[in-house]
Amino acid sequence: MKIKDKFINLRCFWLSKCLIILSIIIFNTSCEKENINFEKENNNTKQTCSFRDYSFIDNIQCYDTIGNRFDSLSYVYSQDDFVFPDELHPYEKIEINADSTVIMYYTVDDITTIKNGKVYQQNDTLCFYFNELDFNGLRFRGLIVDHQLRIPGYGFRYYIFASDGTNSGEIKNTTIGYGIPDLEDLLKNFPNFYLDNNIIKIRNLYVQRFDLIYDIKTE
Repeated sequence: MKIKDKFINLRCFWLSKCLIILSIIIFNTSCEKENINFEKENNNTKQTCSFRDYSFIDNIQCYDTIGNRFDSLSYVYSQDDFVFPDELHPYEKIEINADSTVIMYYTVDDITTIKNGKVYQQNDTLCFYFNELDFNGLRFRGLIVDHQLRIPGYGFRYYIFASDGTNSGEIKNTTIGYGIPDLEDLLKNFPNFYLDNNIIKIRNLYVQRFDLIYDIKTE
């Protein structure tokens, strides 16, 4: 009887241990699920990026059609000639939600337009997309620096003056874009400007880089 009692007691002991371990596992698992659900339900934070100013990078650069640089000619324009014009502002406000959705606001002719998109973060770099995370939908990239969002941009102008001795004409259109300019690509895309029996006097490309600076506020 004593051996049988010891065996029964031993079984009860190990059974109780197993029940304790099982209860701990169930408790921890339920806590993890509650914590996950709690974070999902309460993670409604939003970051609002408000446009502050331009930060110009380097000076205006001037090139001829084959890439020779002529800094002495860059004085004919100011930096403000290569930023977004008054009638076409950059995004005034960018709202980044906890679920990675983005709302971007910009104004044209005093009419505010809203663009919806997504954002993907890799280290300190934010990649902004229209609609889905699709390479074709990539709009621009931004870098988080000192609690600010910096979005690289640039302005460029082809200046062409042509004359045949009797008639003359010129092109000096400015284009603004997001990102970092590809100089080789810009040089390949010089516009053509012809006059009868024309002699092209000047063909220059002017480039100015800048960062769009946004203050970040977490709500």
